[in-house]
Amino acid sequence: MVSPWVDVADPYGSQGTTSLFPAQFGPINPTASTAIFPTSGISFSQIFDRHFRLPMVLAWNVTAEHAFKQDWMLRVAYVGNNGHHLSGTGDQESGLLQLNPNHWDPVLQQEVPLYPLYGSIGSINSGVDSNYNAGQITLTKRVTHGVIFSDQLYLVQGIE
Repeated sequence: MVSPWVDVADPYGSQGTTSLFPAQFGPINPTASTAIFPTSGISFSQIFDRHFRLPMVLAWNVTAEHAFKQDWMLRVAYVGNNGHHLSGTGDQESGLLQLNPNHWDPVLQQEVPLYPLYGSIGSINSGVDSNYNAGQITLTKRVTHGVIFSDQLYLVQGIE
């Protein structure tokens, strides 16, 4: 009879079965004595801001059509969207967002990073907003036998 208790150190052996995950295919995790740590500048490509928020984009449109005379049609349309909390990277090397700022070293007589073993640190934040507006005016004239003349005007404005 198999015990209802499983030994955490040997979960398969304690149940009388062989491991489904042979050791030669498992990960080789370094120990404190075999781990190699870099001694020169470490550069994080990007890190997430701790106040990162999920992005949101709202989109809307409206279209109005009006037929007049017997063979003319006017269509006026508007399309817009607004994005909030979009992901982007701020200027991490200057101003308040600087994560590894330089300071004056009186011994070296030059500016050096506060954490010299680290390179630049780029932060992904959710502080980008966008806005897009577009208008379209279409005037269509039906001539005869399925022939149509159409003229269109587009007005577009986008802000990021």
